[in-house]
Amino acid sequence: MAISISPDSYESYNSIGEFFLVYGDKEKARISFLKVQELRPGDPGAAYVLENLDQIYNDMHPVTKN
Repeated sequence: MAISISPDSYESYNSIGEFFLVYGDKEKARISFLKVQELRPGDPGAAYVLENLDQIYNDMHPVTKN
C-alpha cells in the first residue's frame, strides 16, 4: 500500500525490504534494498544490508537439523 501511494519513497522500500527479511524472502528483500539505493544513492543502511544479506538472512532464519 505505501509503495502505491508513495512510489518514490525510499523509506517505503526500506520497510518492505525489512519485512521480506523477517518473512523469509531474501530475493524480494534484495530487490527492495536495491530500490532504496536507486532512490537514495549512498544510503548506508541499504548498502550494509546488501553487502551482508546472506549473513543477516542466515542469522534471522537459522537452519535447524533434526
